[in-house]
Amino acid sequence: MLNGYHIIDADSHIYEPHQMWLDYLEPAFKSFALSPDLKIKGESIVNPISDRLRWEAGQQTIAAHPRSWLNNFDPESHVQAMHQMGVDIAFIYPTYFSWIIGIDAMAPQLAGAFVRAYNNWLWDFCSYNPQILRGVGVVNPHAPEEMVSELQRIADFGWKAVFLRPNPVKGRLPGRTHLKFILVEYGILENNY
Repeated sequence: MLNGYHIIDADSHIYEPHQMWLDYLEPAFKSFALSPDLKIKGESIVNPISDRLRWEAGQQTIAAHPRSWLNNFDPESHVQAMHQMGVDIAFIYPTYFSWIIGIDAMAPQLAGAFVRAYNNWLWDFCSYNPQILRGVGVVNPHAPEEMVSELQRIADFGWKAVFLRPNPVKGRLPGRTHLKFILVEYGILENNY
């Protein structure tokens, strides 16, 4: 609460710790875990940027969130940062994972494994304090046929929002019309980000 007002952070991003991919990816996909230098099997997940820019961005993150950085962006440090800023509820979005799921050439099965790993990890993260940490789930745009089952899991988690990148995947915006009906049925808000 800030000056008597309840504050909602509707766009709270979390840095997914690199170890989480090793912990949460299914065994058949663990070799695709994101490395600390943001690569999957040696391929960068970000557009080429200079080492200096990457270093500067890291320094800004450390300066803005020193406790979170020291604690590997764990849920306790996230909640502490929220309290310091006067935030009452935060809707949690991915950072690195938003880049991963946008890789157009990714195999649908691999994208699905990343989606399940991320949503499972985010469930555990938000379980630290589910009254104030609200997960924004992700569905697999690489395999529209998997979207409904993942939406069911997201709804079962009690989450009310799902994140979809606005860019086409494999030349299409998968299942948007059908997906909208399912989202309404589950009472879930879609956020294109």
